[in-house]
Parts: sequence; structure tokens; C-alpha cells
Amino acid sequence: MIALIRKRLVYQRKKDGKVYEVIQPLDNANTPPEELKPLLNLLQHRGYITNQNIRETMGLDRKAALRFSERMVSLGWLEREGDGRDARYVSFSNKY
Repeated sequence: MIALIRKRLVYQRKKDGKVYEVIQPLDNANTPPEELKPLLNLLQHRGYITNQNIRETMGLDRKAALRFSERMVSLGWLEREGDGRDARYVSFSNKY
């Protein structure tokens, strides 16, 4: 299971949990998740996104946007820079 997590094919729903979720099939491992696609244009244009960008684009509240960004970081699609209100998320690599 560790190998699947490292390859970003599955992730744990809760830390130290026993439930895993499949991220995407192997043949689409280099395409971004569907839920990230509305933010790709902004991410490519500005080079980063913030929690506020996620909330405005996806219509989420503050906590849901934070959970979304944490999930994308744990999946390896985004990398967090800064802390608290100064936090912003950049592309982890040039995957898209």
C-alpha cells in the first residue's frame, strides 16, 4: 500500500486511518484531478493560488477550501508556501 501512496495512486482519508481512496487510474496518472481543473488557468497565469481563490472559484467555505488544498498537497499536485493567511499554493511540478 505504501508504494501506491508514494506513486500518488491512493491516499488515506484520515491520518493513520484504514480507509484509502483511489485517486485515478494508472493510465491517467499524469493528468490533474477533475476537481483541480477549474483552478488550472489561474494557477498557470499567476503561478500560485490562495485559499480565497479556491473559495471564489469553487464556491466553497473557508474550511472546505482548506481541506481541498490540503488534499491536493497530499496528492502531490500543489505545494504550500507560507503559513496562515500568507499561505499560497504553487504547482508541485510542471505536470500540466
